[in-house]
Amino acid sequence: MASESVEKQQFAHLRVDLTDGAKIRTGQFTLFDLVDRCFSFSQKRKRLAVQVLTLLSEKPRTFTALLSETRAQKSALHLALRALEQSGLIRQERRGAVFELSEEFAMGLWAYAVFWRNWKRRRTGEGMTGSDTCDMDDVAKDGQT
Repeated sequence: MASESVEKQQFAHLRVDLTDGAKIRTGQFTLFDLVDRCFSFSQKRKRLAVQVLTLLSEKPRTFTALLSETRAQKSALHLALRALEQSGLIRQERRGAVFELSEEFAMGLWAYAVFWRNWKRRRTGEGMTGSDTCDMDDVAKDGQT
């Protein structure tokens, strides 16, 4: 049972840059920026991660296909895939299956945003209109303004 909970954990060390919000709203934030904020990889490994994510955005791929298309060293690709999978950006249902993009990273961030918004509202009374809590949809709406 303990290994089950560890397997469900995502690991990314997101460095928050408060200027990123403006970049995101104006379309200037890139996939490389996201990878740069989440992983302490070398520049070369960050470029590989971006390449993998871009390829997987086209269609799911096997390790062998990614190895061929990225022309990366086997060990470098393996480490990049493990980090991307552990962050929740990609997933692989079982060993040998295809890798594909995942929503888990985004859902994890939304959950933290909802927690923070609710905690802040309960403490300060700010933004309380009828309900003293918000949900994922409220955070999504606020993020679009």
